[in-house]
Amino acid sequence: MAHCDSRELVLASECPPVPEDVRALLGSSLTLGTENPRRYEDLLSRVGAAVGADDIIDWVLVKDIVNIIWEIQRFRRAQASTIKIGCRQAMEETLAHCLPYERSWAGIKDEARLLAQRWFGGDKEATQKVESVLAGAGLSMADITSQAMTCRAVELDRIADQIERCETRREKSLQQIERHHTGWGKRARRAAAEAVDAEFREVPPNALNSPTNGASERPS
Repeated sequence: MAHCDSRELVLASECPPVPEDVRALLGSSLTLGTENPRRYEDLLSRVGAAVGADDIIDWVLVKDIVNIIWEIQRFRRAQASTIKIGCRQAMEETLAHCLPYERSWAGIKDEARLLAQRWFGGDKEATQKVESVLAGAGLSMADITSQAMTCRAVELDRIADQIERCETRREKSLQQIERHHTGWGKRARRAAAEAVDAEFREVPPNALNSPTNGASERPS
C-alpha cells in the first residue's frame, strides 16, 4: 500500500481509499450528528496510508487509532467551546466591575449581563462599547480569555484528562501495529530461511559423484 508523507500537507484524495471489502468489515464510523462523516473517512484513509495497512488486522487497529484521534479532536473542540462560553461569563463579570457606577449594583449587573449577551451574539455596537469599556479599565480580550479559563478550570481539567487518556490509548494502538508488523517480519524471515534450507538440503554422496548430476538435475 502506498504511503502518504506525514511531513507534507497531502490531500485525502491523494491517499489510497480503504478497500471496499475491508471498509464493510470495519463497521460504521463513530460520528455524531454535528460531525462530518466524510472527514472521518478521509482520516481513516490518511492513517491507513501512513502506517501502510496491509491486512484486516492492520485496518482494525487503524480504525481503533482513528476513533481515538476523532475523540481527541472532539475533546479539543469541547475545550474551545468551554473557553468560548466561559468568555461570556467572564465578560459579564468584568463589565460589572468596569461600568460606571451610575445606578444600583443590581442595575449595573443587569446592564453588564445584557451587554455581554449582545457582545457574545456578535452585535457590532455592543462590541465597540465592550472594547471601549475594557480599554478604559486597561484590559483586553486576552484578559477576558484568561479569566474565562479560570472560571472554567474544573471543566477544562476534566477535558484535559480525557485527552491524556485518549493519547495513551492511541500510543498503545500504534505499538500494537508495530508489534504486528514485527511479528510478520519474523515469520517472513523464518519462511525465507526455510526456503534456503530446502534449496540447499543435503543430498546422498553417490548423487554428488554421479556423472549425470548436472546443475539442471539438482533437487529443487
